[in-house]
Amino acid sequence: FLSANIVDQILDNCLVSRKKLHLIGVTALFIASKYEETWAPPLNDFRICCDYAFTQQDILRMEREILNRINFNLCIPAPIHFLRRYSKAGHSDGLTHTIAKFLAEMTCQYYTMLKFLPSEIAGACVLLARQIRGGYAELW
Repeated sequence: FLSANIVDQILDNCLVSRKKLHLIGVTALFIASKYEETWAPPLNDFRICCDYAFTQQDILRMEREILNRINFNLCIPAPIHFLRRYSKAGHSDGLTHTIAKFLAEMTCQYYTMLKFLPSEIAGACVLLARQIRGGYAELW
């Protein structure tokens, strides 16, 4: 969610070429992994993902440019944050929570989902996951 949001923030501010968009995407993944993961993958792993199209300096330079351009604003309300709370409040099991996370991630691919708040997406995903799994006395 964070890497997609970073790319959205950058594209909202300026036009970029296709090659630079590739670099922005790889760098956004790098930034998001450093922010969200306990053990972030090394920078070289991201170079492998883009078939060594960019040097380490290119990615690090773009990282500085992106962070400055978005004013280091990495704290976004994402559906996953609400999803954790909703699953816990509903006493959902691990598989139900995983299904809900999958459904929430799928919403990133559809432009039409942008009109919904992250909390609404998370609530709908938990509800749908509980319906898929069955066995719950109360769906919500």
